Formats: sequence, structure tokens, C-alpha cells
Amino acid sequence: MAEEKFFSRRPVYNDLADHCGVPQLAKKLNQILVQHIKTILPGLKARISAALVSVAKEHASYGEITESKAGQGPLLLNILSKYSEDRRGRGKLLCEHVCELKIRSTG
Repeated sequence: MAEEKFFSRRPVYNDLADHCGVPQLAKKLNQILVQHIKTILPGLKARISAALVSVAKEHASYGEITESKAGQGPLLLNILSKYSEDRRGRGKLLCEHVCELKIRSTG
């Protein structure tokens, strides 16, 4: 390979020739990436676990899933009611925040 020839034929690179070139760079970058993944993975796993617990709690709040046609109507109504309540609460907060900003800007 031309790269290996270049480094092996230059006296200034004699001691460093085995550390220079694309294959060595790829190896070093791979080591850095693996170390980064090992560092980040525990925190990522914790965040995913916390999100799973949160979703499981929300799912449980909707009630028991039923296979019968008779039970699906009340379940859907419960889900839509909770969704509506959540949106209404967020809408109130947004409205209050906008009103507060208007008062500040005019006052």
C-alpha cells in the first residue's frame, strides 16, 4: 500500500510508522467510539427504564384492556376523557401564561 511505503521510507516516521495510516486511525476511532458507548449506555438504559415505567403507569391508568365488544366502548370513553382533561389542563396553563405576558408587556 502506498501509505505504508510513504511512512516506512521517511526517516522521520521510522518510530511512528506502525501508528500512522488509515487502518490505525480506524482502529483508534473504533476504540474511542466503543469507550463512548460504554460510558453513555448506563445512563441511556436508566432513561429508557424510567420512560417505560412512566408509560406503564399511564397505560394502567386507562383501565383493563378487554377483548369483549361491550367493554371496548367504556374503555375508549375513559381514554378519551383522560386525554381531554390533560389537554384542557395544558390549555389553561398556556392561556394563563399568555395573559401574564400580555399584562407584563402593557404594564
